[in-house]
Amino acid sequence: TDQPARLPVTVTAAVDNPTRFYVNALETALRRHGILVAGNATDLDEVHDRPRREHLTELLVDRSPPLPEIADVLMKWSRNGYAETLLMALAPAGEPATPAAGLAALRETLGAWGLQDEIAARDGSGLSRYDAVTPHALTALLQRIAVDPARLEIFRSTLPVAGVSGSLADHMKGTPAEGRVFAKTGSMSGVRGLSGYVTTSDGEPLVFSFLVNNYRIASSEIEA
Repeated sequence: TDQPARLPVTVTAAVDNPTRFYVNALETALRRHGILVAGNATDLDEVHDRPRREHLTELLVDRSPPLPEIADVLMKWSRNGYAETLLMALAPAGEPATPAAGLAALRETLGAWGLQDEIAARDGSGLSRYDAVTPHALTALLQRIAVDPARLEIFRSTLPVAGVSGSLADHMKGTPAEGRVFAKTGSMSGVRGLSGYVTTSDGEPLVFSFLVNNYRIASSEIEA
């Protein structure tokens, strides 16, 4: 019998294990170039009986770009895998780079800044529904960065710019905000956020943070 043609369905989902995703892609690339790899690609975090480092043979060292270059991609395009990795990189030197170690370091810093009661972090990307933050905490963090010119220059350069770059490239075009707003977007189902810096028409620098949760109208109305 004749069956009606089915239209293709595209589903976008987050990568559940970036490490395994990477090593599988690496294995595929090696095979494509005639380098055969025995066994299955595995995330070391999932190996129960881990080999001791002194028993391993180092075959390749691949050094990442400098942190500002990584942060530029992370912030402008919301690369959540990057954010999770950087959280683990906060682990003290010599200790395993784990999310728990990264969160401990984060909480220690927040405590020193008096913000421990305004930020509840469960992951590095902010995608967990158990994450919570106040607008005041975000503006306080932005102000801390702003008083250090060297740090501000690097940090602000990574932020999307209204009507110009990143996730704000198509927003606020043709308005007085174009080119004046440097801010990080944040969005999930029922969540929209925008926090960063803006320079007024009089040249006054300001920090701001808009957070909207649990709304029942179209996201486009919230963004507007």
